[in-house]
Amino acid sequence: MVSVMPIDLDSRADADYLHQLARAPDLAPDEVNAMQDKAGTPRLCR
Repeated sequence: MVSVMPIDLDSRADADYLHQLARAPDLAPDEVNAMQDKAGTPRLCR
């Protein structure tokens, strides 16, 4: 969550960074979406 807080998701590079970060620890897409919902950021996993 700490990596999400300073990012505005105003560029593709920001979205790509968060997507790579989410995939690194082998989190399931539902887990990633739940964390993004909690942080109030757009979902990156579909």
